[in-house]
Amino acid sequence: MTSKDKIDSHNIGLVTVLNDDFLIGAEMMVYSFLQHNSWFKGEVILLVETPKPELAERFKFVNHLKIEPVSSVLLDKVDALCQKNKAFCYNRPAFFVLEMFRMETYQQLLYVDADVIFQGDVMSLFENPEPFTAVRDGISYQDGCRKINSYSTTQPNPSDLKPEERWFNTFNSGLFVVHQSLINQKIYTDLINLIEVETYEKFGGSLDDQFLLNIYFKDQYKHISGIFNYRMQIGKEMKKKDEFSFQEVKVLHFTGTIKPWHFFKWHRAFTNTEYLHAYQQWHVKRLMYLRRNHQLKWQESFKHAKQYLQSFSFSEKYEPVPVFCFFIGYPRSGHTLIGALLDAHPNAVIATELDVFDLKKRGYSEKKIATLLIKRSSEMRKKNYIWTDYSYEVPGQYQGKYTDLKVMGEKHAGELGNLLEARPDLLDDFKGLGKDLKLIHINRNPFDIITTRVNRQEKIRGQRMHRAEIISLINNQFDKVKVVQNLKIAQKYPIYDLTNEAFIANPKLELKALCEYLGLRPDEQYLEDCSKIVFAKPTATRYKVDWWDEELKALVQTNMQQYDFLKNYSF
Repeated sequence: MTSKDKIDSHNIGLVTVLNDDFLIGAEMMVYSFLQHNSWFKGEVILLVETPKPELAERFKFVNHLKIEPVSSVLLDKVDALCQKNKAFCYNRPAFFVLEMFRMETYQQLLYVDADVIFQGDVMSLFENPEPFTAVRDGISYQDGCRKINSYSTTQPNPSDLKPEERWFNTFNSGLFVVHQSLINQKIYTDLINLIEVETYEKFGGSLDDQFLLNIYFKDQYKHISGIFNYRMQIGKEMKKKDEFSFQEVKVLHFTGTIKPWHFFKWHRAFTNTEYLHAYQQWHVKRLMYLRRNHQLKWQESFKHAKQYLQSFSFSEKYEPVPVFCFFIGYPRSGHTLIGALLDAHPNAVIATELDVFDLKKRGYSEKKIATLLIKRSSEMRKKNYIWTDYSYEVPGQYQGKYTDLKVMGEKHAGELGNLLEARPDLLDDFKGLGKDLKLIHINRNPFDIITTRVNRQEKIRGQRMHRAEIISLINNQFDKVKVVQNLKIAQKYPIYDLTNEAFIANPKLELKALCEYLGLRPDEQYLEDCSKIVFAKPTATRYKVDWWDEELKALVQTNMQQYDFLKNYSF
């Protein structure tokens, strides 16, 4: 018996909430689902406030379509809520998802938001025996937690809460599967009875269905892999916790206010290469839909293609800059600070971890790469240049903007070391981005780098690292050092050496010298403003832990003696 035989695909349903703002999105969600799931013989259910005749025509590519009006009972509850508090009106349609819990004739229902596209077969969602399955929410992926009696967010291990008062396992309601055992009149009634101002005031939750569903199904929900509800904003955390790659993602969820069908706006949502790839995938599927759906004419397909190409024309113009720079070295050594300070110069744009290597691998042109670097810099400015819980903002200077662009680059030193180890000639691919390619090597006491890396891992994992893991991390650290040494020996590109300790001791002098290396002229006000955000003294994290024994110290010291640029360091 095949997996398809195990599922009665005639007795399951795909559900979404539909309103005018999400009509195009819903079309693409349903189309992409059917495109990748030809085995599905169930109904596609559109939950609407008021059925419109044109909807059936619009969705005539669906063989089994059901347009279901929201019940007056649910509408009355939502309207009463809005009358008491106007803030609820913004997310009014979100509550309509509750209507699916009275559809008792289905064995299983898959709910999906309209701002989603499918990229693969999702039959396994229906094969899961758990009665309620969904993907973790952002708080859960970022190792935060909620207070169990209020739903409000807090730190992972707050001292004012007992373990039983902490709630770690919450989900995103953009996609979930519910079995027949949880689809009945009692549950439907229970859910709509929670739609009260008092409920939200008691728990302090968000004004939407996600809060309500989490509260009600807290003890019945089981999480599934993030490949089934992938959100680009937290993609890094999702891939790490659930252990998958972007190429394995089956469902892309375009959260946020700007959607792919918002022409001339959607490229503003880009913060990394995954955004760009995901939005392109949406538009590729949209063009396929327009071409294959006989209710639409070829002229409309051409119109969409023209809008898409016009919207992709970025406003910033790019010509090769005099200098393009990369940071080489090691994580936790101070690259983010130096990159942020250089980005504050009026003639420089230094982006934080855009991943130009992935862009290049995907075939992006120099112009598009440069444009996205500029955009990344601008996005960091809007976020007050906060990175890993610390603000690198330089008030009064040019972060996120520029005048006469002379230097461009990306801060991604930790990852660059791994890439160069696998392919030493990688940097040759970027010669077209600048007339000169220059490297910046930022060094720091290896004992402090290793300690900080260990601390970071322990914070993420919520537990101490084993000795064997620390030794493995030490070896990894010196693998990165070897990459730098090989670049120095090759002498293919100029390398500027800067130590974290020297920079903190005299930031104005060191920053001025670095600017001159890159061909930038720093004025006194720029140097003064930048120096204000630099720590008063280096952070010697090695003295703040208790696991540095003599054997570990000797391992690091022996490795350091092999490199001239590390010989002056000690514990």
